[in-house]
Amino acid sequence: MKNSILIVITLNLSFIFSQNQSNMYVRGEINGWGSNSMTRNDLGTDTWIVSITEAETDGTSEFKFANTSDWSGTDWSRGDVVTIGSKTTWYDPNGANGSFSQISGKYYTFTIKDVADDNNSEGYIFEFSQAPISISSVSNVGNGLASNAYTVTVTLSGTPDANEMVYVRYSSDSWLSSSVVEGDPSSTSIDIDIPGQSAGATVSYYVFTSITGISDYDADLATIDFDNNSGSNYSYYVENGTVGILGDESMPTEFHTYSAFPNPFNNVVLLKWDIPNETNFSISIFDIMGRQVWFKNCGRVMPGQYSIQWNGKDIFYQTVSGGIYFVRTRTGENVTQQKILFLK
Repeated sequence: MKNSILIVITLNLSFIFSQNQSNMYVRGEINGWGSNSMTRNDLGTDTWIVSITEAETDGTSEFKFANTSDWSGTDWSRGDVVTIGSKTTWYDPNGANGSFSQISGKYYTFTIKDVADDNNSEGYIFEFSQAPISISSVSNVGNGLASNAYTVTVTLSGTPDANEMVYVRYSSDSWLSSSVVEGDPSSTSIDIDIPGQSAGATVSYYVFTSITGISDYDADLATIDFDNNSGSNYSYYVENGTVGILGDESMPTEFHTYSAFPNPFNNVVLLKWDIPNETNFSISIFDIMGRQVWFKNCGRVMPGQYSIQWNGKDIFYQTVSGGIYFVRTRTGENVTQQKILFLK
């Protein structure tokens, strides 16, 4: 009879999870030395954040950060005056409170980097005249075109304070490097353009809110609200071809769709239009079953003659099946459609 031996292997998985604190709080004169629980932002650099307002106090306001609500744990503080909107080091240990100049009725947003006990941290205090807004939706409208800006439309929960900005952070090399584009919204929606990228690149992006002048390096630490597609980020593929004005011909006086060339095609097909007025311009391609296989939102375009080359690939960058397809364009009130045949 064989003996069975049960071997139990215990793995230390602590290296997988980057979170250092289970909870964080702000305690200070702004909340009567109570404790406002902070929310963790799960980003490349994890942070904790909370916004607090208090209607009766003007003047110097002292505070600390703590990982418990009753002073039984670790606390972080500045031990000095904090400049609103400037990145600040929070010290541990440090017995002296930090302080800032508080104005009655203003909203103050506190951020602190998630660190282990006995480590200094850093973060910000922001000041707003209203509660910070949140991001309601982020557009992701199909493939981009080489050297053409890609427009991201961000919808917000409300019109933000004049100090609050919206950013798109993007990368074309799997986040080995990244850049930010700042937008100044004046309503509940804003369009922000990612600069044109090289053909063949896959661009990943997400959206966050903060104050003006935040660099890519400090983006995580300064983030107030964000939408990163539930951790997956948004993305698009950059195709060959351009959408642009052709030559220096006289401006068109009416909308016109040129015949696709060549048609049938087995590599790329040239699509061309005359657009007489400044307008929004979008192009969709559908298969014979009515399913959209490709889409390009060109945004707001000026009068001119425009063209694009389609290479037979869908929004997932896969070559479509041979057969009949329909190209549908929309410019303001004009909607046109033409049939093309892809030979494969």
